[in-house]
Amino acid sequence: MKSNVGSSNAGSYRITKENLAMEKDLETKKLSNTVRNENTQLRQRMEEKLNLLREQTNLQPLKFSTLKESLLRDLKNRFFIDF
Repeated sequence: MKSNVGSSNAGSYRITKENLAMEKDLETKKLSNTVRNENTQLRQRMEEKLNLLREQTNLQPLKFSTLKESLLRDLKNRFFIDF
C-alpha cells in the first residue's frame, strides 16, 4: 500500500511539475508576443516620424527658393534693381 501512495505522490509531483513548466512556457510566449507587438508599434511610429521628416526636408528647398524669389522681388521694388 505504501508503494501505491509513493508512486501516486510521484505521479502527482510529475504532473504538477509539467503543469508549471507549461504555465511558464505560456507566460514566456505571451511576454514574447507583447514585446513583439510593442516593437512593431514603436517601429511604425518611428517610420511615421521619419516620413514626416522626409516630407519636411523635401519642402525646405521649395521654401527657400520661394523666400529667395520674394527677397529678390523686394530688392527690385525697393531699389529698382534689375537682376
